[in-house]
Formats: sequence, C-alpha cells, structure tokens
Amino acid sequence: MKKLYNKIEQKILPYPRNDEAPVVNLADHLVAVDYIRQDRPNFDSSTQKVELQGNFDEAAKTYTEVWVTTDLSQEEIDERTPAHFVTSGGIKIGVNDTDQNAFSRMNSLIDLAGMATTDNITIKDIFGTAHVITVADFKNEMVAYGNYCYSLFLS
Repeated sequence: MKKLYNKIEQKILPYPRNDEAPVVNLADHLVAVDYIRQDRPNFDSSTQKVELQGNFDEAAKTYTEVWVTTDLSQEEIDERTPAHFVTSGGIKIGVNDTDQNAFSRMNSLIDLAGMATTDNITIKDIFGTAHVITVADFKNEMVAYGNYCYSLFLS
C-alpha cells in the first residue's frame, strides 16, 4: 500500500491516487513510500500496554509501523484496576452495584438449588478471569464481601 511521508512534520499521509501510480510534481518534503503495518499483538491489558511506533526509511522508501508491548508500572496497573474487594484467595471482586447484585443473586440461587457446600461454582474477577471455588468458600467470602461493600456505603 502506498502512502506519503511528510519529512517536515514527520507523519504519514494518505496517498493521493487510488491506482498507486507515481505522483508527479511532488513537493520535496513529501516522499511516496510503501506503507507496512504489523498486526496488533495479543497482550494482557491489565499488566501491559501496546503502542504503535513508525519508522521512515528514506533509502528504501518505506514507512513501517510496529506495535511495541511494554509492561505497565505498578502505578499504571493500580490506576486501571477498578474498585474491588480481594478475597482470602486473592480473587479481586468488583464492588459496583452490578457486581454486588450479581453475587447476591448467585448466593440466592445456590440456596434455592440446595447446593452442597462441597460443590464447585465459578466466579469471575474484575478482569473477567474465571475462578472455581467451593460453595463453602463462596459463602465465607460473601460475608466478608458484604461487610466490605457495606463499609464503602457508609463512608
């Protein structure tokens, strides 16, 4: 794919032709380049960030954009992490109204179904990762979770 590169502003511009034929009378600060862009990589958005970086090669008349993945600092991770309660097992559970209602409904369904305390259930943390715990563990955690959410309500 062809694009134009502006050497003064150091940015990529659309190619003015649909057929990619050479552009006549192009200004000196503009260069017709082959535009190459890597596919965006998979990454863990809770601990990493990805940024697009471009590289102009005047000799080869190419402009290549690559995705660079970098680990987030602890401060950045903390800023991106929604408000949550941490269970004794280290699972981060959301504390917004929707999360509280979901866990309350789940608790009611467990009671209505008469599930045994040794049965396993699956819950999701604030990042959407599934965790399998026993009903007994869920009930214990929900007491602490309820107390934590209530203290947020009072503050």
